[in-house]
Amino acid sequence: VATATARATDAWPRVPLSLQMRTLRGAHLVILGFGHIGTWVGRLAKPFGVRVTGVRRTAGQTPDYFRADDRVVAAGELDRVLIVNGWHAMKHRKSYMREMAAALKPAGRLVIIDWHPEELSQGPPAEIRLSRNEVVAELEKGGWKLVTESVGLPYQYYLSFLPPGAR
Repeated sequence: VATATARATDAWPRVPLSLQMRTLRGAHLVILGFGHIGTWVGRLAKPFGVRVTGVRRTAGQTPDYFRADDRVVAAGELDRVLIVNGWHAMKHRKSYMREMAAALKPAGRLVIIDWHPEELSQGPPAEIRLSRNEVVAELEKGGWKLVTESVGLPYQYYLSFLPPGAR
């Protein structure tokens, strides 16, 4: 009863949350791993006006819900993979590194923009963030090569990597 009363008196932060949201219409969703589950996620996104690109090991069949601007690409066809403010939250980064290396062209780039580790007025709690050095060490251990970085962002670091085996 106390929990139900507390919930009834707590206002849902609709206005602050709505200011952080944007419409899905016109967004481009790239799904790495476009097997059964990835195809299903793409099907769920289509009614919201999302353009879908599925990445799988082989090009395979195009789903029946795809339009002319949607596509399925095989491994090795992407020029860039961009991850903004999400690397720290990925639970299976080693698996993602392998998938991204397979999806990228040989000279493709993985670009990571993520939060500086110190407590800031924006972003997730400091205890779940990863430092620039932690991210670089993790990727270099996986065979990735840091080729570009920028310090111009006030809250985040910018890192660009070549995949393992790239020249």
